[in-house]
Amino acid sequence: MNLHQKSAAIEAEPIVPAVKTRDAPVVVAAHREPAQTVAAMLDTDMARGLSQAEAQKRLEQYGPNRLQSAPETPWWRRLLEQFQNFLVIILLVATVISMLEWVLQDPRETDLPYEAIVILLIVVLNALLVSFRRRAPSVPCER
Repeated sequence: MNLHQKSAAIEAEPIVPAVKTRDAPVVVAAHREPAQTVAAMLDTDMARGLSQAEAQKRLEQYGPNRLQSAPETPWWRRLLEQFQNFLVIILLVATVISMLEWVLQDPRETDLPYEAIVILLIVVLNALLVSFRRRAPSVPCER
């Protein structure tokens, strides 16, 4: 079977009709059906929509029309993720180099390795600010 025959066979596959179960209407391959057909299968009116009573009934039966959100990442994991960034790693390497340069100075110019301390403080402050930042609340997908 060549490629053309395969694509023709795929296009010739029968469209699986919608099946209504006791609990919920199941619409299989709804994207292939005309909008009026899908609306009829779901017992809704395209012009007026659902009545208030029917909308309330479906809300109680199926729940709100919301996407399930992903579980929130713990703050300590978000903090550790900040140190996996390539630029942060470069700054940490620069901190180590600055510290080594200070240690290897024969007559030390300063009492403390200020450059290394400042770089490290900036990296840690950035990681704390990013990891404790509040995420925007998820918005329900309702119409």
